[in-house]
Amino acid sequence: MRRPLRCYLLRPGASPGVCLTEAAAEKAKGYSLVGEAVELLESLHALNAPEPVAGQVLVVTMSSSVATPWWQELLAAELKVTDFAVGPLPSRGAIVFCATEDPAHEGTIRWVAWTFGIGSRSLRRTALEPRFGVISALNRIIGDGSGQALLRRLQYSQQGAYKQRTGHVASHGIPLGGFRMDRVRDLLAAVGGKPSDDDAQVFGGRNLAFRTDLTALDALRDETSAVMKVYRDEGYREHFSFIDNYIAIEDSALAVQLDERLLDAIAEGSDAVDVALPDDLVEFTDDRTMEYVLLTGERLAKASRTILTVDRIRSALSAEGAGLETEARFADADHNLVGHATLRECLSAELNVNGERYFLADGTYYDVRSEFIDAIDEALEAIPPWSIDLPTYGGGNERVWVQKAADSGDFAVLDGWLIRLPGRTAVEAADLVHSSGALIHAKRKGRSSSLSYLFVQASASSQLLSESPEAVDQFRSQVHDVAPEAMSAQVAAQLAALDQSRSGLDVVLAILGDWHQRGVRNLPLIAKLELRATVQAIEQRGFRPRLALVALDSRP
Repeated sequence: MRRPLRCYLLRPGASPGVCLTEAAAEKAKGYSLVGEAVELLESLHALNAPEPVAGQVLVVTMSSSVATPWWQELLAAELKVTDFAVGPLPSRGAIVFCATEDPAHEGTIRWVAWTFGIGSRSLRRTALEPRFGVISALNRIIGDGSGQALLRRLQYSQQGAYKQRTGHVASHGIPLGGFRMDRVRDLLAAVGGKPSDDDAQVFGGRNLAFRTDLTALDALRDETSAVMKVYRDEGYREHFSFIDNYIAIEDSALAVQLDERLLDAIAEGSDAVDVALPDDLVEFTDDRTMEYVLLTGERLAKASRTILTVDRIRSALSAEGAGLETEARFADADHNLVGHATLRECLSAELNVNGERYFLADGTYYDVRSEFIDAIDEALEAIPPWSIDLPTYGGGNERVWVQKAADSGDFAVLDGWLIRLPGRTAVEAADLVHSSGALIHAKRKGRSSSLSYLFVQASASSQLLSESPEAVDQFRSQVHDVAPEAMSAQVAAQLAALDQSRSGLDVVLAILGDWHQRGVRNLPLIAKLELRATVQAIEQRGFRPRLALVALDSRP
């Protein structure tokens, strides 16, 4: 019988004892397998073997009680039966840790964790190699590389104002190009498909899931060695080399340096640090949502905070004994615990150490390939600047600057005016419209999530005005209502382009404020990726994207 297996790879230096969650450790028992002998460990501290040996096997078992589901209680009451809803039920799980040699680093031993039942929920995310399952699954699907890489399932993570994990499922294997994924902006999170030498599907994200013939626990030793070799294979690079634009850091000393730099950046209030909650805390098929955020000492029953900010994280880190490993908990609308994550996992950051650029996402530091960044920078520097001068920025709320621009007489304020169509989300056409018909979207330079709203607004406006004549009519009416009489007719004439090709209209992305050398190369990485995607979307809809970097009053 082919049995389903799921495994994770522990990060370098991580031992089985430290990778268990606190809740799992409280109810767990540990065993050591030596040959055919089984030894019960006196405590879980024995799981932290100082020098693991290839082939070593440790097992952890755990159990907990699960309350009777509400639907069982309802049916038991309605049907008047006493043997259906039987009260709390035991929920059990196990983790089998197998030590194996790392083919990429001679003499290095790594732990692979095979999970069963609730065992997969008993591992700390921060102790797990984040790309193990993705790379292993790709290598299994690609096989010997003789055929085309066909996928049935794909999930990717989108950064920005609305961080999300998006998934697609196909009825049969299709190439990557058939999925709606931007290989530059989106982070590949999970893939699934059928290996060329096997009928069973394989799926990999943070873990690797597949089916195989398993009749004895001892056989996991051979499976462990096999999956480690698959993970270290480089066959995936033939079709999926783009995922190496971000390489997860395995150097523990460098990770410590990056933690120190991150803490400094948080203390300084740097715009390079932003809140970005993990997008895989809730299972893909789970309909629960994270409504409340709780930090250390806050009670679940009294949860009321719905957002987490960098300022709140800074405050939490100032508490005695707190650090980046301190956990935040997340509850649903009924105050039931949904998941938990370390403060590090709740942050997105772009950090520089010794001249190298690193990116933090979901608690993992990534080395960002310099050639990748250079290609993005070159594409952004090719965006034409807007040829018309804009007034300098005096700081504070963007609306003050918008009104300042309108006072010059060449602009009309549309900030706050929404285009509303049945069945569609209301959209703001622009913050300003110029006498030339140009649409100006403005945002103060800040964290990536703040700039993301600028790009979302510009993209949504361009799409709506390119698709809906009714939206164009509403836009014209708004301009007529707000434009000074002297320029109203002039703007109306320019907006005639909306009835034709739109190729004569500029869409201006105005970023207000000063930063290091005030150029696109020095914008946050996520902001640059979203800016590139937004410019492409504007062009595809027939408009002309333009960029305006607006300086502070104190700068020339």
